[in-house]
Order: sequence, then structure tokens, then C-alpha cells
Amino acid sequence: MKEFLRLLAPLRHKLMAERFLKWFIYGETAAGILCLAVVVLSKFWTEIPSLPLCGVFVLLGLLIALGAAFFLRKVTEKETAETADALGGAERMITTMELLGKGTQNPVEEMAVADGFAKAREMDFAKLYRMCLPVKVLRVLALVVVLDLCRCCGMRRQKPMPMLSWRELSR
Repeated sequence: MKEFLRLLAPLRHKLMAERFLKWFIYGETAAGILCLAVVVLSKFWTEIPSLPLCGVFVLLGLLIALGAAFFLRKVTEKETAETADALGGAERMITTMELLGKGTQNPVEEMAVADGFAKAREMDFAKLYRMCLPVKVLRVLALVVVLDLCRCCGMRRQKPMPMLSWRELSR
């Protein structure tokens, strides 16, 4: 079983990277929207420290992505085998996983396991798999980042200018 999982490991790593990137995009989009709200609120209430709060939100988005991708919603061996089957494994990978899990008992099952191993060795499933990221959310993230950078770096609150009379202006 370990050798079979080792053959599918590159595909599993690619699936884990895709899952992390998806969670990262969602988390940082939410963090960016919260940062934008904090920056807007800090224009009205000067007691709100916008930059430290934005840093906390961004770090929280990263931690949520790490936790969700690697601990809460891990890529399972069954999911990896199903993806490999969809990429051209023709139901051999999931069958091999099931047969290795329960143990082969007759020559037909042994031939099916050998066929699954041969197919896993000959095909590079990681190269065949294309990552699919949420493009619309990625665009929203880009917009929110640009707005956050404009609000945090470009626009600072200034003290109002004192009103000058015509006599003071003519000097």
C-alpha cells in the first residue's frame, strides 16, 4: 500500500497545493475586505489603529488557509485515487486502493493490483492534472488589495487649514 501511495504522492502534493491556494485566496479576500472596512472606519474614528488591525487580518487569513488546507480538509488517499482515475486511470487506481486495503485473495485480484501498479508507474498524473483556481475571487482579491494599498498608503487624514482673511492673503 505504501508503495502505491508513493506512486500517487506527486498528484497528492499538487492537490494539496491547489487546496491551500484556494483557501488562501478566500481567506485573504475576506481579510482585505475587513481591512478596507477598518480603514474606512478609521477615517471617522481616529482611535482605531488601522495598520495593526489590517496586519492581524492578513495574518489571520493566512493561518486560516494553512489550518483549513493541511489539517481540517486534508487531501485523502481515496480522493487522490479518484482524481487519478479521472485523469486516465480508468478506475484502476481506486480498485487497487480497495484491493490493497482488504488484501488480495485470488489471482484475478492480484492481476488487478498489478495492473493498477503498472498504470500508476507509466502515467505521470501530476503533469496531467491542471490546477483550477477561483478566477472571479482572485480578481476581487486583486481589486481589494489595490483599494487597501490606496487607502492605507495614499490617503492620510490631514488637519483642516485655517481660514485666512483677504488681508492675510494679500501679504
